[in-house]
Amino acid sequence: MSSRATTGWVYVLSNESHVGMVKIGFSAGRPEHRAREMNGTNSPTPFEVATAFLFEDHVYDIEQAVHERLAGCRVSPNREFFRCSPLEAAHVIVEIAKSFDLGPLKVLNDLLEGEVERKRREEDAKCGEDDQVDHLEKYVQGLHQRIAEKKRREEEYEERCRIADEEEERRLAAESDKSLKDEEEYEDEEYEEKEGLREEPMPDFLSEDKEEESQPIDLEVGEQWFNSELRTHPPREGTPGLTFNPFSKRFEWRDEDETH
Repeated sequence: MSSRATTGWVYVLSNESHVGMVKIGFSAGRPEHRAREMNGTNSPTPFEVATAFLFEDHVYDIEQAVHERLAGCRVSPNREFFRCSPLEAAHVIVEIAKSFDLGPLKVLNDLLEGEVERKRREEDAKCGEDDQVDHLEKYVQGLHQRIAEKKRREEEYEERCRIADEEEERRLAAESDKSLKDEEEYEDEEYEEKEGLREEPMPDFLSEDKEEESQPIDLEVGEQWFNSELRTHPPREGTPGLTFNPFSKRFEWRDEDETH
């Protein structure tokens, strides 16, 4: 490379009549002046400064290194036109300048900054989309948890209902068994009473548990009991009569023939 030290601009010009091509050169003056000089050529539309970088040193060397890097895109060996976009040319210029440990003192129409900003916005948008995805995933996860919790509570409720139903069935069955037993006992008692098989409770003074020698018969109490029995169970015609046997100390049913 040439060691010629020059302070100046490495510029990138574009022209709507040269679609897909740019002109890359250097100038010690302002890039706008160089664009106006190019407008004096046979181009039907004016050239515009797509971007330009001001370097304090090695501007010529940087321009030549850029040309070498983009040699495969050069339209003609004796022309500074290249088939690439202004943004691609800007990337190459900045990369070559870094190899000289140089950074631009000033930039016109900083396409790279716009590119960085665009990428930042895209990343922000992507992050926003990622946040939305995360929020949606958390919402779906929470929804599944709420559904599972609701299902668990429903299962617990159904289990409690099942246990309560079983207890109610056992209670009803027990009541039914008791009712049936009571009904059977009532029918048995009614049958015994109807057939005269039911034994009336014996008064205490006639109980066999009483000691005969130590507990003499109270005739007055016996008479009261006897009269009560006659009122409660009056003898029917043709039925045996009730008499008191002083020898056995018991009231006995006797036939009418025996009582006379």
